[in-house]
Amino acid sequence: MACRRPRPPDRGGRHGTALGGRSRLFSGAAAVAFVGQAAACAYGGYSELLEQLDRHLCRSATHLARQGLATVRAGQPIGDDTLYDVLSGITGLGRYLLARRDASDLADATLTEVLRCLVAIAVAGDVRVDGVQVPAWWGASGSRDCLNVGLAHGVPGPLALLALCWLARRHPDRGTGRGDRPHRGVA
Repeated sequence: MACRRPRPPDRGGRHGTALGGRSRLFSGAAAVAFVGQAAACAYGGYSELLEQLDRHLCRSATHLARQGLATVRAGQPIGDDTLYDVLSGITGLGRYLLARRDASDLADATLTEVLRCLVAIAVAGDVRVDGVQVPAWWGASGSRDCLNVGLAHGVPGPLALLALCWLARRHPDRGTGRGDRPHRGVA
């Protein structure tokens, strides 16, 4: 059974790419950043490029994470999975930030915001969509009509990032004494 997925609204706004859309892992600033990070790890250099991209992507990730937190705290569904999507949402940006956390204090601080948003989505209470009680991460009113369990666009993507961060000893609530919260999202 295939999901019907209409094109989601562009939430990038002024935090999107220079071309006007949201930065995605396969195009835009995030794609250049991932390639630059890989090249820097293999060959060194690229520090000025990566610092500029970090600032841009951190602004975008912070904007999306705060938007997601506000939505969850208001008791509303996320709306569609593009917020936490690996390819076009904060999960993919979070993976980049995890790779950059040792080189950039800004990336590390932004990663904290991204992880807190993803944990908040995972542990949020159920919400009502069209009269049906569903998890907060469920797509709202027609954005999709099935459960997406794919790694790139579904709930497993954020869980995979949380697991990678856990393995890297980079917990969402680092320093707050609540580092075990991701387990609640999968219990």
